[in-house]
Amino acid sequence: MESTPRLSDTLVDVFSQHDNWRDRRHRKTVAWMMVGLIQSQLVRLTAWVPSMHSRALSAQSLLRRVERWLHTNRLAGPQLSGPLMPQALAAWAPNVLSLALDPSTLWATYGMVRMALIDRGRAIPMVWKVLQHPSRRVADEPSAA
Repeated sequence: MESTPRLSDTLVDVFSQHDNWRDRRHRKTVAWMMVGLIQSQLVRLTAWVPSMHSRALSAQSLLRRVERWLHTNRLAGPQLSGPLMPQALAAWAPNVLSLALDPSTLWATYGMVRMALIDRGRAIPMVWKVLQHPSRRVADEPSAA
């Protein structure tokens, strides 16, 4: 019987198609993180460990690898996800796409404004900006200062 590839292997193959994802270790780590998030449905690194397949002998080794990936300054979100967006948008082409402007407040000190695509009831963040502004209210035009 032919074995089916793991989701993480499929994600590594997809990431391999883009020049910005040259380092296989980075591709594997982000694939593990995505699978862990999907399977555990929790945004907690320790919940993702069972989804990580590695030669590492301890969960701590896997967690350190993920933490290094999250804190490296060589990886930038738009640089990595940017090449994937045209493919995703092309697949959605026959459908009507909805955009949402989602303002929120962080710690009553910052305002975050996020623009997201809406697909099947899920928001897919496209761009966001955090401002030192303690309100959720945003103007549709820049104010004259």
